Amino acid sequence: MLKPNKMMKLIFLPIIFFLVVPLYRCTWDDDYKNVTQTVRKQLLQLAQVKETNYTAVLMQGSGSFVVESVLTTTVGEGDKILIITNGAYGERGIRARYARYANNNHLLRSRLKALGFNAYISEELQSPIITTFLFPYEGFSFEHFYGAMKKLGFVIYLGKLTDVDTFRIDNIGDIHEDDMTTLCKVIENYMAVMSNEG
Repeated sequence: MLKPNKMMKLIFLPIIFFLVVPLYRCTWDDDYKNVTQTVRKQLLQLAQVKETNYTAVLMQGSGSFVVESVLTTTVGEGDKILIITNGAYGERGIRARYARYANNNHLLRSRLKALGFNAYISEELQSPIITTFLFPYEGFSFEHFYGAMKKLGFVIYLGKLTDVDTFRIDNIGDIHEDDMTTLCKVIENYMAVMSNEG
């Protein structure tokens, strides 16, 4: 029996789940935040614990990342853990996945370059994970662009890491060539409409 003042840790390692939501989401999008809060509450209900005593922290990343992050932040000196091995993960499909990411990146860069969107990083230095693009022209409204993309099912990120106006698009995850082609067509249509209005 635990003493009342003993801190209790409730850990799910790792829980892998997929959310079916109508749009792609990014972490700072309000709709995404609402879904995240709902999932956190449901995990506590599943564990049959009270929200006043526990919290659920969702970790974004591979199973290996989640396990390592939880262990390094919750296990103190002198604590003991029991690890039950249930297969190996993390090595399967790495080359195929990298090739898909690289193809997504190349397709995105080439199609957007034709529309006037230049990548912030040159192709030979570019990782296939996420691509940062410069705004295509002076006065480009990211807010309008973002809203139009979101209405059609794509959420992009405002670039915050540079001293110039940029936005970012992920090339990874469950994103395939057809998805990237659809996104490029949506952006091409947007740019065509904007050039006709301007």
